[in-house]
Amino acid sequence: MDLKKRFFIFIVSIFILKIDCIAQDLHFSQFNRTPLFLNPALSGAFEGQVRVMANFRNQWQAIPVPYNSICLSADYNLTFETSRDRFGFGALVVSDRAGDGKFTTTMASFSPAYHYTFGGRNPASLSIGAQVNFTQRSYDPNQLRFDNQFNGDYFDPNIPINEQFDRTQLSFFDFGIGLNYNQIFREDHIFNLGFSIQHLNQTNQNFLNRSTNALLQRKFNFYTSADFVVWKHIAMMPLGFYQWQDGKYEWVMGLGVKLDLAKGFEDDKSSITFGLSHRIGDAWIPWFHYEKNVFTAQLSYDFNNSPLSIASSSYGGLELSLGYLFKSKDQPIKGEPNFCPYIWY
Repeated sequence: MDLKKRFFIFIVSIFILKIDCIAQDLHFSQFNRTPLFLNPALSGAFEGQVRVMANFRNQWQAIPVPYNSICLSADYNLTFETSRDRFGFGALVVSDRAGDGKFTTTMASFSPAYHYTFGGRNPASLSIGAQVNFTQRSYDPNQLRFDNQFNGDYFDPNIPINEQFDRTQLSFFDFGIGLNYNQIFREDHIFNLGFSIQHLNQTNQNFLNRSTNALLQRKFNFYTSADFVVWKHIAMMPLGFYQWQDGKYEWVMGLGVKLDLAKGFEDDKSSITFGLSHRIGDAWIPWFHYEKNVFTAQLSYDFNNSPLSIASSSYGGLELSLGYLFKSKDQPIKGEPNFCPYIWY
């Protein structure tokens, strides 16, 4: 099967899926721009030495209390002197604040990964990684309102709420694992596929002292992306993402058209990409990506089309991500190609 047929089948398989999104968890629409949050196996999965990523999301601004999320990450790529294999490790910090009660989640993670590279003319990499997370969650009950504070005529915030709060914050450790496969065809066609499992130990995150069960259920992430040159300076970039947790799931499908602005200039890497994604049953997400050598930026906006659009006026979330790559000036090993087939985001 030639490359054009592979590409056609890949595109069709992405867009024929028709499954509604029935719930929403902490997430970023630019899922492929949060590599360490997506999969610990992507730690160090890039061509360079150090990668720094920053993501900022402001969601549902039209609703009285918007949701704000920040993700910061840095990872390191360690090469071996006698092998194309690589070892990577990364650190991640995520902060999310949601709702009237200022429910805040702060997570810090550390993730090592090993990248096994094989193949000759069409090399591939198989990566495996693990992650340890420390999470703290809290809320402010003083920001909440209760029905017993209505005195019959109007809301009176001075009336005691008579509610029991055993604790307003908690913290816990949990763990995740992941695999990633990356393949290159004909030097400039890249295919990427991976999955990860988070919350392996299913920690109890109960704010009450009573014996109720509030386990943090395992979350399963599956994703794919590709970069296929279709004509001279133009490439197609399909992508897909699926996550499932405790019976709740989310699908995101998208396609980008990349214009290479530096084709023919070996020492320059410059491109712009226009894309459109769809979180099925929830939002349309147009996005714009810019890359210049070691710097990337991507801007997207969610236009909500779910029943929530009545309250959100169809507005969803503004999201901005920035990336910077620090490259080593060391020369490649004699006889070994200076190549790592990754879409570095």
